[in-house]
Amino acid sequence: MVAAAVDPSEVLSDGQVAPLRALGAVLLHVTDRALLPPDHVGVVIRPDHHLFAAAATPADLAGAVADLLAQLPEPAAVAMERR
Repeated sequence: MVAAAVDPSEVLSDGQVAPLRALGAVLLHVTDRALLPPDHVGVVIRPDHHLFAAAATPADLAGAVADLLAQLPEPAAVAMERR
């Protein structure tokens, strides 16, 4: 899950959004900043529901998503494992 005070689909590249959606990730635009860590624009939650990163800026959010995607198996491989 990517939850942010900005619309994640507007901050992340198409190359980031597509694999996240293939994995079933939720992109959540949080309108109540009190739900996010202080002084952060968003968070990235791993597929196992643990906090992966908290981002202070939209660029940090995109960087955190890039780091997460680099550590996950390819979406096609994940889909094959689910069969």
